Amino acid sequence: MEIEQEEEEKKSSLKLIFGGLFIILVVGLLVMYWIVPRESVVNFVASNGEFLSCSNFEFENENMQFYENMRYINSDISYRVEGCSINKKIEMERAFYEIENKTALSFYEALEDEEIFVTCDSQTKIEGNMFIAGEGGPTNVTKVGNSHAILKSKILLIKESNCESPVIATHELFHALGFVHSENVCNIMHNFSKCSQEIGGDMIELIDNLYSYEPLADLNILSAVGELHDGYLDIDFSIKNIGLLDSKNLNVEIYSDEEFVKKFDIEEIKLGTGIDVSLKNLEVGTSPDEIKIIAEYDFEELNKSNNIYYLYFNN
Repeated sequence: MEIEQEEEEKKSSLKLIFGGLFIILVVGLLVMYWIVPRESVVNFVASNGEFLSCSNFEFENENMQFYENMRYINSDISYRVEGCSINKKIEMERAFYEIENKTALSFYEALEDEEIFVTCDSQTKIEGNMFIAGEGGPTNVTKVGNSHAILKSKILLIKESNCESPVIATHELFHALGFVHSENVCNIMHNFSKCSQEIGGDMIELIDNLYSYEPLADLNILSAVGELHDGYLDIDFSIKNIGLLDSKNLNVEIYSDEEFVKKFDIEEIKLGTGIDVSLKNLEVGTSPDEIKIIAEYDFEELNKSNNIYYLYFNN
């Protein structure tokens, strides 16, 4: 009986030991799951099992941005950080600093009316079985000519990066600059983050090209239609600002066969917006061949050639 009792005690001890080890293992796995960044799960391994050396960080697709030619009005961009820990704010500022050192952009902190708003959320977000380390992107975009002006953006930093470089904050900052995900696992814009990812040279080149020209207004006269009746003209047209700045006040002049007909003032036109003008019974003389509309703007524009519109009549 004593032998059986000893064996039972040994079994109980072993159960306690294994039970304790199991609990330690489970706790360790949970700690790994919740603390270790899941966005670092990408392994740079080729299909043959060999290690893949990242020597090319370029995008593998032509379209690097959400829309064509996305940029802020100026290359000096304001930001505000709210509700973030000191570590996350430092990480975000390191991302600003890194992009400043590699591109034509600069960033400054603002107390209000910022262009990039950075906030943090301590709650863990999971998509599928992957941690979402952050989110970012433009929240207010206006189409202006061949460009898209970013007026406001937001960045949500959820997890801190355990990498030497601020890869998560930099990734989200590039989203705020209009960049989409890259299929290149070596590029910092790949949708799964890894410490060894870097900013592609093509991204730097695109930013420098986008911000290489000065932001100016650009007035464009379009959609003009006119009707002649007994020496008088009814005319409708639009003036749109397709530049990157609000215009100041301007004058509009109308000529009939180079003879002055009418002049009137128009207040400023905000970027990406326009006005419709409708004029009735303008005395233009009998049977004019040409009606000319000119938007007189005393300030520099991106392109002044589109400030003139001609209407021709077959007599």
